[in-house]
Amino acid sequence: MIELYVMLARGRKANLSICRFTQRKGAASSFRTIVEEVENVLKQRNVLVKDEGIKREMESVLVGV
Repeated sequence: MIELYVMLARGRKANLSICRFTQRKGAASSFRTIVEEVENVLKQRNVLVKDEGIKREMESVLVGV
């Protein structure tokens, strides 16, 4: 399952999204392959957040969901 969240800053869309991949059944190796492929495509399109501080902040929000 993939959950996609739009990030807010001061109550407005921040032009950032975060997603969470969750495996419910099946082979872990296949799941990792899919996640790696999605990550590769996003890297090629240069749409991943590179700032470590922003990454940590986004991850902390996701953990609280």
